[in-house]
Amino acid sequence: MVPIFCIDYLIKSIDRKSFLLLKRKDEPLKGEWWLPGGRLQMHESFKFAQKRILKREIGVNLSVDSQAKLIGISNYMFPANSQKKAVHTPTITFLISSEDEFNVNIGHCHEEARWAKELPGFFLKNINLVDPFHR
Repeated sequence: MVPIFCIDYLIKSIDRKSFLLLKRKDEPLKGEWWLPGGRLQMHESFKFAQKRILKREIGVNLSVDSQAKLIGISNYMFPANSQKKAVHTPTITFLISSEDEFNVNIGHCHEEARWAKELPGFFLKNINLVDPFHR
């Protein structure tokens, strides 16, 4: 199993204190609420990946260059079973703050979107928060 490097985006509404979540259609985590995100493609810069992933996942061009802040690293491993193959996804997570909630146009990988007050438990259990200033 070759790891699939992914980038997730924790999009937070400052005014409403909520987070944008998408309900997944595909494995892994099919049927679960999760953060917008996707794979980093071969020879792709983080800057280009951010624009591509956010446009595809939520249909919005967010100005992420100055506001995306690296907040964590995760190392998800999903075992194989009779219905699915094993998946290993090392993932970095960026925080993007928005003044308020906004409407999204979800991509083909999701069933619906919602703004939630709580983050998925599996995300919270697996995120390793980073502090670039070692406070």
